[in-house]
Amino acid sequence: MGTRRFAIIMMAALLTSLTLQSCQKQEKIRLGFVGGLTGRNGDLGTAGRDGSLLAVEAVNASGGIGGKRIELVIRDDKSDPEEAKKVVNELVSKKVAAIVGPMTSVVAVATIPIIDAARMLMLSPTVSSNDLTGKDDFFIRLNLNSDTAAATADLMIGRLKIKNAALVYDVSNRSYTGSLAEAFKIRFAALGGTIAIEQTFNAKEQTDLLALARQVAARKPRAVFIIAGAIDSAMICQQLKKIGVSAPFFIAEWASTNEFLKAGGKAVAGTYSLQHFNGNSVHPPFVQFKQNFSKRFGDSPSFAATYSYEAVSIIAAALRKDPDPTHLKDTVIGIGRFDGLLGSFFIDRYGDPDRLFFVTYVRNDQYVPVE
Repeated sequence: MGTRRFAIIMMAALLTSLTLQSCQKQEKIRLGFVGGLTGRNGDLGTAGRDGSLLAVEAVNASGGIGGKRIELVIRDDKSDPEEAKKVVNELVSKKVAAIVGPMTSVVAVATIPIIDAARMLMLSPTVSSNDLTGKDDFFIRLNLNSDTAAATADLMIGRLKIKNAALVYDVSNRSYTGSLAEAFKIRFAALGGTIAIEQTFNAKEQTDLLALARQVAARKPRAVFIIAGAIDSAMICQQLKKIGVSAPFFIAEWASTNEFLKAGGKAVAGTYSLQHFNGNSVHPPFVQFKQNFSKRFGDSPSFAATYSYEAVSIIAAALRKDPDPTHLKDTVIGIGRFDGLLGSFFIDRYGDPDRLFFVTYVRNDQYVPVE
């Protein structure tokens, strides 16, 4: 073999090696994100997407996972179970490492069979229905509503001495709203409380909220507990105020977003909410996250953004421990305790969380912790 020919062969081999190394360095870990980005409850999904994006950027800035960058593959489920099935199947076919989401319980119920069949981890920041508690599946979540339901009843009767309340909830997300309403009723009754009226509506259908408010007001409740999305909760508060209802309002964590404050205006002042989220926390990781989020997106982070950031961080921590995505569920549950933005929390063997919650009320367009 001639010297020139040998040099050409060696150069080609070197170029091939460099190309392969370059491809390896550019290889990415794809994570799916599923949430309702449009429609009436689009604020929840948008906040989740933004929190996830910020977490991905933070992981990539710190060197990624084993030198691999994360790519977030975002899909809008439109808060619709059938649309969600389509986008989750698409993400499964793309072989993403895991899915962050969905953001609503009705969508989770529809899509869990898909990820179970694929044996793919789906980690929801916000889904909290009691219907999904204690299930051995590939679904893990960072939120739970049974504790906040009981705590709402405790607050009404124990602290505020209110034993007569109206209950209003949206059946379009019944897996969440129905289970939360039931948990509240059980605890409220056990403490000697009485439900003055139980009124339902469907946010996906045209509803006369003024007529609904009048039906509630006619029973003269001493408190009104609304379990719905941010926009609907704010509009119901406005209608109740318009007809002179002075009883205090309580909302579910689902509605406890910046959109509720913006849409409700003065009508939602003094509204109570039981949340696992404290937007005024001085915990250093949250303070830094809040600054970064505000700088990146021009708004304060809600619970959905915060939990979504945590969800991506948990997946990244698990992949650093074991890079095989097929082991993700077991790795996350094996780690168990995580240092979240608001403090540490635990994920049990069924993928259900145990974390602190806070009593808040609206003052000066902010959620302020009740001392």
